[in-house]
Amino acid sequence: MSLASRLAGFYRLYRGMERFLEEKLTLEQCVSLVRANTARREENFLDFVRASVFSYPDSPYLALLAHAGIEAGDLERLVRQEGLDSALGTLRNEGVYVAAEEFKGFKPAIRGSAAFYFKPEDFDNRLVRAVYTSQSGGSLWRPTRVHVDLEHIAQTAVHYGFWFAANGWADNPLVYWTPAHVGIANSHLRCAKFGKNYTRWFAMAADADFRERLIAGTVHRIVSRRAGLSGPEPTPVPEVSRVSNYLAELVGNGMYPCVRTTPSGAVRIALDAQKHGQRLEGVSFLLGGEALTAGRRETIEASGARPFQTYGCSEAGPIACQCRKPEQADSVHLLQDAFAVVPRSRFIEDFGEIDALLVTGMRPAAPKILINTELGDYGKIEQRACDCLFGRSGFATQLSSVRSFQKLTGEGMTVVGDDLLKILEHTLPARFGGSMTDYQLQEYSGPDGLTRYTLFASPELGRLDNDAVRAFFLEELERMKSHYALMVEIWRGSDNFEVRRDYPRLTSRGKLKPYRVVRDD
Repeated sequence: MSLASRLAGFYRLYRGMERFLEEKLTLEQCVSLVRANTARREENFLDFVRASVFSYPDSPYLALLAHAGIEAGDLERLVRQEGLDSALGTLRNEGVYVAAEEFKGFKPAIRGSAAFYFKPEDFDNRLVRAVYTSQSGGSLWRPTRVHVDLEHIAQTAVHYGFWFAANGWADNPLVYWTPAHVGIANSHLRCAKFGKNYTRWFAMAADADFRERLIAGTVHRIVSRRAGLSGPEPTPVPEVSRVSNYLAELVGNGMYPCVRTTPSGAVRIALDAQKHGQRLEGVSFLLGGEALTAGRRETIEASGARPFQTYGCSEAGPIACQCRKPEQADSVHLLQDAFAVVPRSRFIEDFGEIDALLVTGMRPAAPKILINTELGDYGKIEQRACDCLFGRSGFATQLSSVRSFQKLTGEGMTVVGDDLLKILEHTLPARFGGSMTDYQLQEYSGPDGLTRYTLFASPELGRLDNDAVRAFFLEELERMKSHYALMVEIWRGSDNFEVRRDYPRLTSRGKLKPYRVVRDD
């Protein structure tokens, strides 16, 4: 994005926020809007496809539909006859889907004898007028720039308001412990839209890159000034006690806060509270960015708090949210008025046969157009009755055991695989000796629920200073891309990254991969 475009976006954000905040939503309105859109789900999908696919001859989805011999009238008849979810399954079987590697432009989409070459920007919603850009979590291949529109934030605020109504959080104080990247402004604005301003924002980390820090700071200053919010309070991981003490103080005064953070952040707060003999009864952790495993839930609940998971992404916003009666640790209700999800069976090394999630979005102002598109995740899709506001509003589809099959996702952030390859296969051997077969990075979930990383360095390398290897790896990672500084700062301040003198692990098929994500389900 050019400087002129970025400045124009900042101006639109500043001017647009006045109307954005004037037209506040009530929680009752959020519930009403969700139910109305659920009632006309199929029609909303067809309207969305007409506007975002059939109106653009160069749409990737139009190319896939044409290859399958499906025209606009055919699609409309299919949806009306079979229903949306069944129709999407039929489209998948006819080759109308986009795999994660195709969505990122890493590999061509091969359908029979035809090959389609897509770029990430091909999936942009051209109706969006960006007020700022954020970066998607990305994958082991590459992240993408996501254009943020105030209208999309307003549409996602409806679902956040519905979530707050479903769990009875209307009067609870709202607290944040997150990094200070630009994307967190989306959450601040969603909550401000229905009158839920945060009381304090503890900033876990700030960007080390001056340009990115300047962009994020500008966005946050505009948002905080227009919405009447306080600024971020620098609170790195070693200072987690500041957060847990504040939460314990609120609980002691009869106030029960909602805390927006990652599962790892919630685990750290819970462990620190228990260490100091504090109870967090009545605290609700609003989580996202990582998996909420059974171990993480158990650790959080041992402090007296309750975790509530969300599933979503930068490209689509919130996709699913958890109620007070989850069947499993991470069961979430699909927001069926705005999304549909169908499975696609595929084989992934280290994981075996999985059901990748094909996501279809229907929010008109979404940054990316998603129709049967993989986001790099797999999981279980079930139809289950639930006696909660989600269930009573017709949301019968639930997702559980949602995990990534292509991401390193510690602390809710990700690292691009090509960058890891450069360090593991070239930089480390050049500095400490050996070859690309002597180093491997592994991500796994520890017994306390925290995401941990082990850098294996082969014993064949001889004597090494593990601390020097660790420091060098983090320095090189930080140097490669500005946005890695947030993750590196958190890793430096915690004990979740270690160097182990051991041989790199082989896959079940005997392959040696430079980086591995170990299943924790």
